[in-house]
Amino acid sequence: MPRKGKKEVKSQVLLLKQKEEYESKRAKRIFYIFLDIIILSAFILALYFTYFEDYTKVILCLVTGSLIFMYFIVRGILRKKGR
Repeated sequence: MPRKGKKEVKSQVLLLKQKEEYESKRAKRIFYIFLDIIILSAFILALYFTYFEDYTKVILCLVTGSLIFMYFIVRGILRKKGR
């Protein structure tokens, strides 16, 4: 069995690192899409409950959606400060 050269080993290590980075970015992307869906559904439910005059559920949905939305805003501000 032939031995692998140093360059080949280094390229395999780099390939593994790139694959891990891709997988972590993909997981983050899926998580943020999930949060977007929660925000959208919370605001749609708030409109629905407003139509039926169930204001306690309206407030609950708006608070939930607003907190997640604020998370995105704060995250964006902190990312800009880090640059």
